[in-house]
Order: sequence, then structure tokens, then C-alpha cells
Amino acid sequence: MDSKVIAILAAVLLVAGGASALIVMSKDGGEEKMVDMGYGLLEVYGNANGDHTIDGKDILLLNEIISGAKSKEDYPLADANQDGDIDQKDVNLVNDIINKKEGTVIYVNSHLNGVNVVTVKYPVNRGMATSGTNLLMLVKALDVEDKILAVNKGASSTFGDLFPEYNGKSDLGNNARTVSTEKAKEYFKQGATVLITQDSTAYVKTESDLKAAGIDVVRVKAAAVKPIDWAQAVNMVGFLLDGTERAKSMTNWYAKLERDLSEKIKDVEKPNAVASSTKDKISRITSDYAEAVILAGSDYSIGDYGGTGATIDYGTWLLNNEHDYLFAFKNMGYGEVNEAKEYNERTTNYVDLDVYTNGNCYVINGDVPVPVRVAYLAGIMHKDILGEDFGDNANKDFMKKFYDGKLNFEDGTYVLSKPVS
Repeated sequence: MDSKVIAILAAVLLVAGGASALIVMSKDGGEEKMVDMGYGLLEVYGNANGDHTIDGKDILLLNEIISGAKSKEDYPLADANQDGDIDQKDVNLVNDIINKKEGTVIYVNSHLNGVNVVTVKYPVNRGMATSGTNLLMLVKALDVEDKILAVNKGASSTFGDLFPEYNGKSDLGNNARTVSTEKAKEYFKQGATVLITQDSTAYVKTESDLKAAGIDVVRVKAAAVKPIDWAQAVNMVGFLLDGTERAKSMTNWYAKLERDLSEKIKDVEKPNAVASSTKDKISRITSDYAEAVILAGSDYSIGDYGGTGATIDYGTWLLNNEHDYLFAFKNMGYGEVNEAKEYNERTTNYVDLDVYTNGNCYVINGDVPVPVRVAYLAGIMHKDILGEDFGDNANKDFMKKFYDGKLNFEDGTYVLSKPVS
């Protein structure tokens, strides 16, 4: 990769990757000042001002950089064509993006092994997607399901009920790991130029074959918990599938939730909590599940356990830690469930823990969107401050705004607690 591209990418990561808000330092008139780049960063080059979209504001800023009124070093996404210079060619390319002229755009592709600067054909008229619930619930909330021609079969037993829009379209392969290149080629001929998937390296092992066939593979952090990371995923999918304004509304919703939550519990003593992503696994502090528990206002009771991977095998070692809450996640869809059966099966490994005996072991529906998941966790741990209905109220509001007519609150089960003996 060109050294200039590496330098610019490093600047992008400095601005976006390690911050909880999109704030950068800028020099104006010889004085340093804080410049709010907007909450949801769209990591596409040409998005000069770093907000949720590419529009006329970026053209104005590019012209200011070209004239010398602004410094390009302060705007790491401004170099639309990534040639190291900010000039009329960048303005022309951004105008092409705004006018949806056929071509390619350069963006930062999310990947658990790091990030890479790649291109994607734009505009995208049709696409494909892998079947992870986090991604497809995001697509559903953006109201762009009609742009997805095909997905692979969902691993969850609730997939068909949760995503009826993909009935008859789930033939890209048996799972998200090995997307069928031959099937993808068929949809490519029908206009699906991109496959959208999650950032995990476990997804789409056939990426090189798909790219060789001319199919772009775009990875987004659909399961991310930090609002900035989730916003980047939402805005990227919105940009590709023509859902930009709805993406802005979704990211603003999560931003407000985080701000309100932080303000209300800032002086509260944090409880100790731990997460379990699957039946016999405990989530490491670096996992998305642990991040959700922490963001909801807790300390992580096992701390940094060390090792690699997102999970740790359950064992008696867990007895050595003090847990005020244990949250076990399980995909339960948005339909009727046998609550006692689901709870007992999911928590069977934890019956010897005090947290289970005390009634503070909860099962959380892993199919709900990440922001709503955080709201439920916070509502359980801080119900004295937030109120017992905090999670339900957030869920209803999110559902009304982004799933109206698609999902009904009354149909779902979102939290399971220990049945009364």
C-alpha cells in the first residue's frame, strides 16, 4: 500500500477507532479548537467533514482545503481518490458520488484482523448479505431489505420467522462461513454487485473467490457495542443501500441513549457483572457481549482473564469471582417461547453460583438490536434509578421508529429471569 494511504488511514483510525466521540483537533486562525465531526462517521473517502453522509458540505470543505483556508491534515477522509493530494479531481469524484454516477469509491473496510482501504462499485442497486442476526436486523431497521437479493441460510432456528423477507432467497450456502461462489455469481448477473457481511474472520471464507468473480465484499461491525463503531456500520450499509437518512436517525437514537444513560448513572456505584454468549462459554472482556454489559453500567467481574478468543470455557474457576449479575444471551426470535424451558436450558451451568441462587442470573434475547440490548442490561442493573420498564420502553421506541409494521413488541420475549419455585 502507498505510504501516503497508510498515513491517511492511520489518521482516520486515530480520529475514529479509539475515540468515543468524533472529535478532532483543528487549527483555525492560529488557534487550536475542538471540532465536532458529527456522531456517525461514514468511513468513505470523500466524506471530508466526517459526518454521516457525502453531500454538498463536503464539496464546500474540499474547496476550502484547496484554497488553503483549511488544512488537509485535519480532515483525513477528504482525499477522495487517495492520491495524496486534495484537488479538483477529489471535488469531481465527490460530485460523482453525490449524483450516483457509476464508478468506484474508496472506503475503510472493517476486519477483525485490522482494517484495509479498498474499493467498492457505486452506486449499489442490489446486494447480498450473510445471515447474522445483527446484520440483518440492521438492514431491516434501515428499511432496505428489498435491496438484498439473497442471503445464506440462517443458523438460528428463529431465522425463518424473524426474517420472512428472505424466504426463498436463502440459498447462498448453508452458513455464513462458506458463501457459495457459484450461487453468488448467479445473483451478480441479476445486479447484486456486493456481499455485505460482518467483520469477523469466521465469515465468508470464500472472499477471494467472490472478489475474483467481480463481487465486492464489504465488512461492517454490525455486532459492535460502542456507539461510534455501531454508527460506522449503520452508516456504511445506509450509504450502500440508499438508507442514509434513516441511518442518521438510528445512530442519533443510540447516541442519545448513551448520553442519557451516562448522565443518569454517572455517580452510581457499579455492580459486578459477567456475560455468557453461548451455553458453556463465558465472554472475555474484549467481546461484544462483555462490552454491552460494561456500557450498561457495570464492572466486568472476571476482569481481563487473559488468553485469546472471545470466550472462555465455563468451569469452577467462575466461583472464584464475585458476580452481582450474570447475563446469558440466547437467540429467541420475536415469537412465543416456553420461558421456563428456555431459561433452565440456558442457565444449567450456573445453578451452583450465588448469582443464580440470588435470582440475578438473566437470559437476554440475543436477537434484539445492540442498542436495545444495552438498554435492557442497564434497566436490570440500575432499575432503582432508571425504572423497571427502562428496557421495554427503549425497545418500544426503537421498534416504533425503525420496525413499525414489521415487528410487534407484544409478540416477543426479551428478558427471562429465574422462575419462582
